[in-house]
Amino acid sequence: MGLFDRLFAGERLPRLPKTARIADVDALHVRTAGELVVCSMDTTGLRALIDAAADRIPLQLRGPGRRTTFVPVTKVQKIVLDPDHGWIIPLVPEACADIATWEVAPSEHQLGSLAVVVE
Repeated sequence: MGLFDRLFAGERLPRLPKTARIADVDALHVRTAGELVVCSMDTTGLRALIDAAADRIPLQLRGPGRRTTFVPVTKVQKIVLDPDHGWIIPLVPEACADIATWEVAPSEHQLGSLAVVVE
């Protein structure tokens, strides 16, 4: 693999947006389970996620001692854990459209390598 292949063909990682809608939540926890990233939140967080996905704008959920940022992107990107800023979760247009249809209620959803659990 040449230099240009490495520079331009590598996996894209999401970047932390300069601005994002902020939502403070009482319950927020992100963990991994194999290839799956599981984001657990309360219904307040889900309502904020649904609204941000419908508007296709970045959202940062702030829970007790942790942050998770959802970022609309145009192409599939990996979910990353930034040591300073918490989890950065990219959402392609199809995922945003799917999230926008969810009901605000305790539930479980899976979007590719992301699972959302609402308590």
